[in-house]
Amino acid sequence: MKFLMSSLILTSFLLNTSYAEDSSGKKRRPPREAVEACQSSDVGASCSFSGRDGESVSGTCAQKDSSRPPVCKPSNMNR
Repeated sequence: MKFLMSSLILTSFLLNTSYAEDSSGKKRRPPREAVEACQSSDVGASCSFSGRDGESVSGTCAQKDSSRPPVCKPSNMNR
C-alpha cells in the first residue's frame, strides 16, 4: 500500500511539473507552430514560425528532454 501511494504521489508531482507556468499560474505549452517548425530539424538548427499576431519569429530548435519534441525557441527568449 505504501508503494502504491508513493507511486501515485510521484506520478502526480511529475505530471504537475511537466509544463511551464505563466505569471497567473496557468500551465503553458509551446505553440503548435513552434513544434512544427522543428519537426524535421535537429536540435540547434535555425527555425522560424508565424507568431500569434502574424509576426515572423526566428530562433533555434531546442529540446528540454528526450521525452518531448524539439521546439523553436525564439532568439529573444531569456529562458
